[in-house]
Amino acid sequence: FIARLAPLVGLSLDWGFFLTQVVLYILGAYALFAAVRLFMPTSRQRWAALGVMLLAVPIPSLLVLPSLLLPLEKLGIPPMPGVGFFVWNTSDGLLHGMFGSILVTYGTAATIASFAFLAAYMRTEKWAYLIGASATVFVCGLVHPYEPFLICAAGCIALVLWRGTNWRRSVPEVAMLGISGALGVAPLSY
Repeated sequence: FIARLAPLVGLSLDWGFFLTQVVLYILGAYALFAAVRLFMPTSRQRWAALGVMLLAVPIPSLLVLPSLLLPLEKLGIPPMPGVGFFVWNTSDGLLHGMFGSILVTYGTAATIASFAFLAAYMRTEKWAYLIGASATVFVCGLVHPYEPFLICAAGCIALVLWRGTNWRRSVPEVAMLGISGALGVAPLSY
């Protein structure tokens, strides 16, 4: 997709890939901040969540930015320490770095967005949010077919548990989310 679109808009393949990664990071960060606001009602909880996110970044990868800004080679530290460690030995798609897989970044952003939509739906019971989660899982299935299994399984369980003893009310919600994921993955299953 990127290889065909980039030349049409006058970009090299490298710049097309880079700009697509940037757009996915912006969408992923927006989804992450929306999810944090939904799941963490107080500012204290939000700051704690930010701290946990920073602590989840592998320590060697924290040297990437200083290595770009300071002459660390003169101190005997190899150039760009941590980049390979951070990119290849972690599975995170949002804090992974610009050298990561574009599909992993997309899958992570779509997963976070889906759960943010589901959380908003559970909080407000507005169908627009459930439609947003279903549309996100459908498109995610078309692009990166692994996340819909997680999103549908966890989302459907959450919807049923959220309804409690009145679980029958969750049947159309579960069906909408599950069918969207199945339809998204279906073209890639052949």
